Amino acid sequence: GGALMLFITNFLCIMVMGIITMYAYRVHRLSRREGARYTVTAFLVCIIALGLIAVPLAFTSLRLGDEADAKECLEEFVGKYFGDRGWRVQIVVTETIGGLLNATASIVGPPPFPPYEDLTGEAVAEACPMVDGLEVSFIPAAFLEL
Repeated sequence: GGALMLFITNFLCIMVMGIITMYAYRVHRLSRREGARYTVTAFLVCIIALGLIAVPLAFTSLRLGDEADAKECLEEFVGKYFGDRGWRVQIVVTETIGGLLNATASIVGPPPFPPYEDLTGEAVAEACPMVDGLEVSFIPAAFLEL
């Protein structure tokens, strides 16, 4: 997915820049009359290539923006929920699969585990509506301040 998109983007960008460079330096191997026809073709190839680059990158940018917003929202929500109990958010990992944004929040704190029975999917959906699923991972730890 991502590696293929990077390869295609690089390939198309190199091709587009090559066409623009050749046009700027007026490099033509044909006569002026034949060259005019190919100039239009080169221009259309540039437009199509830019579309092939822009559309997937735009969707990827939107998805990454949504994941960043969800991560920020969950860090705040989970941090508030468990912060009063002496636990803190270590990391939130988000992933979009099949259009569903799921997340895992790892929290760290001293044993015993904090109560979480009143943490419901509805509470998560109300606080962070862009999140479709949340898994909380408890990591017990002892902290030593020096």
